[in-house]
Amino acid sequence: MAIDEKTNELVPFSVLAERGWTQEMLKIHRLDGSDQGWPLASAQALEGTPDWQDDRARADAGLPLLYRRQELLADRHWSVTMVAEFLPEPDVVESLGPNRRRHSFVARRVEAIEATGRFKERAAIAAEMSRKAAHAAGEKRRR
Repeated sequence: MAIDEKTNELVPFSVLAERGWTQEMLKIHRLDGSDQGWPLASAQALEGTPDWQDDRARADAGLPLLYRRQELLADRHWSVTMVAEFLPEPDVVESLGPNRRRHSFVARRVEAIEATGRFKERAAIAAEMSRKAAHAAGEKRRR
């Protein structure tokens, strides 16, 4: 069945997936849908933006679109202070139940921040502080 691209009809996710959408992209670009579907005209408008096109290319290349806060801390070596300083507001907040939320950040934003001199300087300071703390803890255990 051909879809009239000019209507604001609601379409199932499978139609959006054929157009290059992923579940993460729905969250990042805040395309609101329901059990009845997603608005095709709104999806088309977003598809014309450079951010959507970049996310589509990242998804096609198998690159992450989002980093969870925990991934920044554990895998990308950010400190809690660095997250608060450089990413004070999450891009996506998901409810995981009562009083539990997952904070995620758009990968292209995270990587752009990581490429700045200011971030690299701050990361070097944090790494040095971490190294000194680990050394001090090791010294204390030897006593």
